[in-house]
Amino acid sequence: PLLPPMLAHYTIKALYALALAEGEGMGTAYEYYAKRLALGRWLKDRPRPASILIAGLPEKYGASLDFLLLAGELGAAVTVVDERPAALARLRGALAALDGSSLPLARPVCLLADLPRLAGLAGRFDLAMSSEVLQRLAAAERPAYVAALRGRAAALALFAPNADNPAHTNRSGLAGLRLGEMSALMQ
Repeated sequence: PLLPPMLAHYTIKALYALALAEGEGMGTAYEYYAKRLALGRWLKDRPRPASILIAGLPEKYGASLDFLLLAGELGAAVTVVDERPAALARLRGALAALDGSSLPLARPVCLLADLPRLAGLAGRFDLAMSSEVLQRLAAAERPAYVAALRGRAAALALFAPNADNPAHTNRSGLAGLRLGEMSALMQ
């Protein structure tokens, strides 16, 4: 199986409930499905994280409810940081829309923090994740962001729009990172 026992298998249709709560559509549900496949393969060889940092919320699409679903499945405590009060409010609204849902969503501690240095954030985490954050930081700020995450987390899972695929960035309207840029940041 592609997913380890610690993660349940959710169909794209099931993940659509998350996307709808965020005000998004099937494209976001598909993205969540694809990220779960990648994270499932990656996590199966790692210790189960007890604490997760969501280091910035997406620039435009969604509110990282897929990460909260993953944290809920793992029984991990979650902290979400972002520099934009409106993004944190959007996350809280999406969670409220799913009150009473059978999905095991973790309830995060939400904090305002200065990205990319994560100023004002204390503590260590087993896992730091972000999606659609790196590309919204200035290129000169990205190394500081990754260094700040490395200083606070044992493992990193960072997702960004694929600049090697022009259709991806053209359709989304987002900037992206090339594989080489991502690799260089993770060195």
